[in-house]
Amino acid sequence: MNGARYTSISGIYDENDNFISFNFKTDSEDKGVVECNKLAEKEFFSKNIEEKRAIVARMLKHRLDEELKALVDAGIIQIQKNDNSSQLNAAYNNYKNIFLSNNVITRLKQAYLLNDNFKKATRPLNAESLAVVAYVYDIMCKHMMCIEETRRFYTGMP
Repeated sequence: MNGARYTSISGIYDENDNFISFNFKTDSEDKGVVECNKLAEKEFFSKNIEEKRAIVARMLKHRLDEELKALVDAGIIQIQKNDNSSQLNAAYNNYKNIFLSNNVITRLKQAYLLNDNFKKATRPLNAESLAVVAYVYDIMCKHMMCIEETRRFYTGMP
């Protein structure tokens, strides 16, 4: 907690994809801080490590979905429908690169195509789409780390 507000984890997504904010719930800062600190403790910090990992995974998936939607809206990538669109996790099997780095996407795509597990998949996978998702995920995680490191530098947090 940085001062009176959570910064790195400002809230979580529950199992039903509802966002639970850990920051002020009332107009009174004192009451809001205490209320939100108790909520954060209950919903995240008191959980065992497996539950925390699941919560963080939901947060990362939600962030990835938002990033992919923003890139589609900006025209940087496109959604293309294929035969697997109705299957589990098919959303990550439907992207086409338009303006991301072709060199990176090509290298990732080639790595997927050379992978034995990729070749043995029970359903056809789109190597380009998986490369796009992996690249966006990598950029997203690096961006999050950069923001956190910058915040720590300027606030003097260790």
